[in-house]
Amino acid sequence: MAAYNQGRHLSRCLDSLRDQTMPSTDYEVIVVDDGSSDETPEILKERGSDLRVLTLPANRGLPAACNAGLDVANAAYVMRVDSDDWIEPDALLPQRNVLDAQPEIDIVVTDHWRVTEAGRVRRSPDPGNVFTWIATGCMMRKARVEEAGGYRPLYWEEYDLYLRMLERGATLVRLEQPVLSYRAHDESMTARESARLGGWRELLDAWPLETLRRWGRDDEMERVVGEELTAL
Repeated sequence: MAAYNQGRHLSRCLDSLRDQTMPSTDYEVIVVDDGSSDETPEILKERGSDLRVLTLPANRGLPAACNAGLDVANAAYVMRVDSDDWIEPDALLPQRNVLDAQPEIDIVVTDHWRVTEAGRVRRSPDPGNVFTWIATGCMMRKARVEEAGGYRPLYWEEYDLYLRMLERGATLVRLEQPVLSYRAHDESMTARESARLGGWRELLDAWPLETLRRWGRDDEMERVVGEELTAL
């Protein structure tokens, strides 16, 4: 988990990571405090031995913080959770069981709840469309993440990582179970349309369009493609 100034949501997330059906001796919670200036450091200190905390001296951004956590992780499998979200009690064990039983599978993509002030809606990923997967809640083989180079400093850092893994032959399966609640709020990174569209332009600069379309489709991405073609 990368944590940056989300102290008001952090305790619920940490509680959900603690209260798992998987025995606590079978997994480790690594939190990277990415230079927070709110109550995040105090909350993490209060948790004591429940966590492994890395503190970055200054804010380095989400991809760098995620990579810092990956660098010290000892497990064969990793799962990212953002500090303003939370997971279900049975989030870890079923995914580990899939990866243990099927060594040919590298990524488990999962259903999730999208939570707003109006309530929650279940969202399901399309295994054939990488742009329907989210950054959090899915379990991956750490070795395959490392082979792909970890996270790069892009707005859509998760799509970029998944694409590099897929291009290297990574395989996946969908777990038809909502394991994570994704909190959609005005302060989230993806709340602003202008930022999302800029992220698509960045991804289109990093990847050939035919490669992106081979692994999926997204309406906003196609909008950006259309705008750029019109500008020509």
